[in-house]
Amino acid sequence: MKKVILALVLLGSLVFVTPGRANAPISIVVNGAVLKTDVPPQIIDGRTMVPLSAIAQSLNCSVEFDADQQQVSIYSENAGKEDKTDITGPEAFRSFISECLNAMDSGNRDFVIHHLDRIAYDDPPRFSESYAYSDINSNGTCYINGAFFEKNQAGLSRSENLYGYIGYLVHEANHFYLRDSGVYDLYSSPDREALCDIAALKAIARAGGENSVYYGQFRKSLQAELKY
Repeated sequence: MKKVILALVLLGSLVFVTPGRANAPISIVVNGAVLKTDVPPQIIDGRTMVPLSAIAQSLNCSVEFDADQQQVSIYSENAGKEDKTDITGPEAFRSFISECLNAMDSGNRDFVIHHLDRIAYDDPPRFSESYAYSDINSNGTCYINGAFFEKNQAGLSRSENLYGYIGYLVHEANHFYLRDSGVYDLYSSPDREALCDIAALKAIARAGGENSVYYGQFRKSLQAELKY
């Protein structure tokens, strides 16, 4: 059976073109985050065509086209499987983390999910309140500060928070990677933070958040760390 990835799909009921701006670039927003694709959306015969495979991947699905049967198949990676994105904390936090994962590119999403069982919601914080958002303790568990999560949800837009916690999740997952690889102590603390911040910046950018507040904060942290 011949299978190829379907490039474009008709999605007229979900994507609208502003009158008078037919030649302007069309953006795709998935769960509040801009999705960057290698194939740009197009207007064909007055209808909006978007890349199905990219959208499916952002939603943890895969797409296949059977040329013999002229059939498009969409598969959910979690269909019939145990939910691997479960995390501790209240429902609002768990739902938000799922949104963050869906907004990531597939590489970062799989990378974070691999380490997700080592990330815990923490409210009230068990350490000093000097750490703003997250911290890894000596036993290798990452605690996300619940008090700051609730504060940010109330004070920032949904998309801004998505970009921020995409950065935090990727940042902490890279700390786990360095530990598991046995090279954690080969780097100074500023160098470790810089490496993890670079990974976080790339993840936020791939999710479309280069102009977000959190992207600017991670850049500021990186610049400070590189001075050491």
